[in-house]
Amino acid sequence: MSTFLILLRKDFRLLWKAKRIVVATAGFAFLLVIVASFSFLRIGYEQKDLVNMTPGIVWLIYLFAGVIALNHSLVLEDEDDAMIGIVMQSGEPAWVYLSKSFSNFVFLGLIQVLVLVSHGIFFGVHYFSMLPQLLGISLLGGLGITAAGTLFASIAVCTSGRDIVLPLLLFPLLLVPVAGSVSLFREVLEGSGAIGTSFWLQLLLGFDVIVLVLGSALFEFIVRE
Repeated sequence: MSTFLILLRKDFRLLWKAKRIVVATAGFAFLLVIVASFSFLRIGYEQKDLVNMTPGIVWLIYLFAGVIALNHSLVLEDEDDAMIGIVMQSGEPAWVYLSKSFSNFVFLGLIQVLVLVSHGIFFGVHYFSMLPQLLGISLLGGLGITAAGTLFASIAVCTSGRDIVLPLLLFPLLLVPVAGSVSLFREVLEGSGAIGTSFWLQLLLGFDVIVLVLGSALFEFIVRE
């Protein structure tokens, strides 16, 4: 666990040094909210229609912002094969993967908070009483995105066209968590009651666990290759 904490501190330090990436990603996500709100409100959709569109719009923004964040998460470690050195020095490749996944998860979580709040304000969708549930679903889906995205980013960063390779590898796999998260969003917004026994919630939890286990096992082989 001490190895994990040391690596996590290193990842947060790198994230702090790359503040321009954080600001650019947050600005991009916020801009997408503004553009979407301006476009749909100009058409004249009613409140019910905006609520129905909210899950799809929010998760599309999450995906686009997430790919930008993930694309840059391993760039510094790729220089001079630094990641191989980190893996060998730590002696625990799984901790390297988990620390990087967690730092990406925190980064994406901050973006998700920004998107949820700004979307509610600019779309005029009154879901702030449901915000804890929506944020919980966002974080659960975001964990799957960052767990899978960190693994695939370690592959894409070695290619010349990583900005294109990562979404091509990642998006097909994310159909499961995104579909589950959108469905859970819709259940909450429609007031369907408790979602603790929902099939989609169990699917999301299962996806997160499986990807984290597989990522921890495969990360060393991917980095060494």
